[in-house]
Amino acid sequence: MTTSILFTNDRKTIISGGRDGCLHFWNAMDGYKLLASLRVEDLGAVQYEEINCMTYVAGQKDDPCLVIGGLSGQISVYSINRQRIVFKARHSQFNDPTKLREEGDEAGFDPQNNQSNEIQ
Repeated sequence: MTTSILFTNDRKTIISGGRDGCLHFWNAMDGYKLLASLRVEDLGAVQYEEINCMTYVAGQKDDPCLVIGGLSGQISVYSINRQRIVFKARHSQFNDPTKLREEGDEAGFDPQNNQSNEIQ
């Protein structure tokens, strides 16, 4: 079941996600043909995660991203150009911003400069 669907800013691609834990990319300019499907689990998100919501963000330096929210409370940011998760956090970490950076995890949120740090 699809729980979230959106257009990219250029209106050429539709991205859907849902209970199957996959992102599906559709060509809106050519009969809505399926271009690709990606399991969020394979990208480093929570195992068996269902996509609850997502939004498209035209990021800096021509690097559009998807912000994906799962039923587990995890939030992941997927870079479309780099084809990988560049940030993720669990719901419990948002109660205390200092916990958004985990030990041994290069990704996280730095409350000192109000910026997230990219996963390498």
